[in-house]
Amino acid sequence: MTRTSQLVGLALAVAVVAGFTLAVAGAGAQFLAPGDGPTTPANTDNHSEQPVGVPDGGVGAGEQLAGLVATADQTVRGSVDRGAFQAAFEAAGSPAQRAEVVDSRLSTTDERLTELERTVTELAASRPASGKTARAVSAGAEAEALARLLGDIETAVPDLPATQREQRNLTARLEEHQQRAEAIRERTRQPRELINGANTETWADPVTIADVEEAADRSMASVSGAERFFGSEQVDLHVRRANGSRLRLAIDTGGGEVTSIERGPHDNPTVRVYTDYGVIRTLQRTDDPGGALSNAVDNNRVVYDGAGLLQSIRYGGVSVFEFLGS
Repeated sequence: MTRTSQLVGLALAVAVVAGFTLAVAGAGAQFLAPGDGPTTPANTDNHSEQPVGVPDGGVGAGEQLAGLVATADQTVRGSVDRGAFQAAFEAAGSPAQRAEVVDSRLSTTDERLTELERTVTELAASRPASGKTARAVSAGAEAEALARLLGDIETAVPDLPATQREQRNLTARLEEHQQRAEAIRERTRQPRELINGANTETWADPVTIADVEEAADRSMASVSGAERFFGSEQVDLHVRRANGSRLRLAIDTGGGEVTSIERGPHDNPTVRVYTDYGVIRTLQRTDDPGGALSNAVDNNRVVYDGAGLLQSIRYGGVSVFEFLGS
């Protein structure tokens, strides 16, 4: 099957599911009481970061169905978007044309994120009403789909010439969009867990530079003797995401903390570190980052390779924590 026929097939599936979603949403809209609709942006200034809650009494079967269909709708739409981007990027005949493809897709994503932010803010400010939960789930599912697309774009951007990336400010725009998509996902977390089930994440959070810096600082601060062990290292960090993309960061440490961190490979690393998004998120959120780091090392979810730090770990035949304990 060709790429074109695959995209056409997915587009047809989107049309069918989207039509059904609109039918369900339209059927539920007749139960809205006066005043229960979304508020205007002028009345939501104090709710720009407020999460969307869920009704105390739960939701009915109709709204659950609407939420599930919305999730399927956005998942299929996201697959079409990603396939279209990959096809356009591969078909571009020059670096400038590929940069234009990325630039255009980031601009479109910016518009969609702005609309989602407006929707979520309106929902957060409105009273609980029939249809509110399903709309929040739809917004969260679209944010997830956009974040997956941004993961594909992140994989493509490093292949572009530096002049093209800088001229169009692609790296900074990409990271900003990833942070906005994550914020929408977090604000719609409760409704999505209610409809789709708790603890059922199906994709990787878009880990950012700030996330990695926070996780690194928390883990080093929790380890006794970190300033001695981590010393002055130049780290080439690879973070694997569930969607297959990788975040590559150049990190310098000193005195047991991060002194600098930049996107891209390190020019002169003393150690290369390989891990995954789950470890980063755990180190950010756990009350015991030292224990979480130890567990990740023991289970080979943090792997060291190279010179410097490696000499005390791999070639020395001891772990980080055995070294510090000695």
